[in-house]
Amino acid sequence: MKLSLKGNYAGNPIRISIRKSRRKTNNVALFIHGSYGLSGDKGSKSLMLGKQILHEGLAHVAYYSSSRDWNTYFKKEDDAFSRAFSHKTFYEELDDLSDTLKFLIANSESLFSAQEDRFKIYVIANSLGGTLISMLASKFSHIEKMALCGSGLAVREEAQKKPIMSTFPGKKDILKETVKYTKSVFLLQGSRDSIVPQIFQDELLDGFKNAKTKKKVVEGANHNFSNIHGENKDLAYNIYCNSILDYLKSHD
Repeated sequence: MKLSLKGNYAGNPIRISIRKSRRKTNNVALFIHGSYGLSGDKGSKSLMLGKQILHEGLAHVAYYSSSRDWNTYFKKEDDAFSRAFSHKTFYEELDDLSDTLKFLIANSESLFSAQEDRFKIYVIANSLGGTLISMLASKFSHIEKMALCGSGLAVREEAQKKPIMSTFPGKKDILKETVKYTKSVFLLQGSRDSIVPQIFQDELLDGFKNAKTKKKVVEGANHNFSNIHGENKDLAYNIYCNSILDYLKSHD
């Protein structure tokens, strides 16, 4: 099932792709991408993990992709990704995610045959996506678990000029929201993350003071788990998927 919602950037739509579990469940795994990527695209680790979640019967799967100029985004040009949302702000991106969660929760029965008061969300968020979800305290009551990968309170200085990142909020603005979450957070880190320093990631995790938290550091993995020590994409993807799947299956 493919859906479009009204987005918050230049009139462009939000894209949502839903895949229902064959087993009855009130849970949905919501995939949230980083600043440049998409969720559930062909060959991605999110697609790979989503298939495993469906196979295990853990949850339905929803792939979320925020609003941008889609015609530009898919052009085969070096700067197409950046130009597709070159003036989009962090808070427009946040509003996209908030509207998506509001839609999924309000339509949980028609989309997933789940009653709203029993509907639970497992979040799998990468990079910027993890920071965004950490600020949506109004939706925390429906979020059972958060698996964050490479997400932090800030990014390296050279990344701050990129789209969305130039309007990144201050640490205090993020931390006043994270303290309101009371369930479970897992942070997956790559030791060779050159985009979001581990200290910023640890600060985000520490901000979930009232939640159960744990983290895993993978030696040699880069920011988006596309390689280990600069090679072996398959191994990186497998570690990413298995680490998050184990967390979702755990009772912690």
